[in-house]
Amino acid sequence: MVDTTVAVKEIQEKNKIIGRSEELRQIILGNTVGKNILLEGDVGTGKTTLAKAVSSHLTSNFYRVDCSEELLPHNLVGYFDPPLVIAKGYVEDSYRFGPLALAM
Repeated sequence: MVDTTVAVKEIQEKNKIIGRSEELRQIILGNTVGKNILLEGDVGTGKTTLAKAVSSHLTSNFYRVDCSEELLPHNLVGYFDPPLVIAKGYVEDSYRFGPLALAM
């Protein structure tokens, strides 16, 4: 089994996270064995803070997706930015990649 104690303490100290040791341990273990990790819970409980902290510790890129009833495909994949399309037309610079496309 992987010893996560040092990593958890480093993440807590660097990111000023109080508690949440068990959650951090589970996230690190899940990442170690190559599993995808989904954090779910009420608004304002620190899910994004934990994810950013672990991402920083692992020197990984961080992409955030808000999953709600308002989530549309273009929010994940990307879209043409209307003001830029008016100014430049449908060119590559006018396209804004979404978190799914950026993570690939």
